[in-house]
Amino acid sequence: LVLLMVELRQNSNLMRAQIAMDRSASQIQSISDWANGGAIVPIEVKLSEQVPGFPEATGWSDILTPIERRRYEYRMIVRLTQLTNDWFQCIEGLVDAEGCEREVKSRMRRNLHRFYELNLGFGRSQSSFIAAMQKLAMDAGLPRVRDDGTWERQVSQ
Repeated sequence: LVLLMVELRQNSNLMRAQIAMDRSASQIQSISDWANGGAIVPIEVKLSEQVPGFPEATGWSDILTPIERRRYEYRMIVRLTQLTNDWFQCIEGLVDAEGCEREVKSRMRRNLHRFYELNLGFGRSQSSFIAAMQKLAMDAGLPRVRDDGTWERQVSQ
């Protein structure tokens, strides 16, 4: 009976992980199709060449045309969706802790400034993901991520 309960729990975890992956894959595919009309690479090149310190710099979105900005925003929504799915896999114990620390948190760190620049919040993410992003933002010297996953922004007067 105990063995059966353990097996049911494992199957339940695997089914939840599969559902999360399927939902993420669907969203990723949709947004990727919108964003990736071949224009992402030129945008990355433009930003790398014209913005010192990109991607850790801020203020770079000002040099993008509205179409480039929207495409890049979709790309970063895809990236955020991938990260939240990866985080889910980590906290469920479906990915080893070393891999989570080395790969997932590293990608979170690399994309943090871009999320801030585009004002992409984490409100649809798990509270543990938001907490991790809060710590990364603080360590990076970025404005605070609120508990609801939104960025604290300076109000222009």
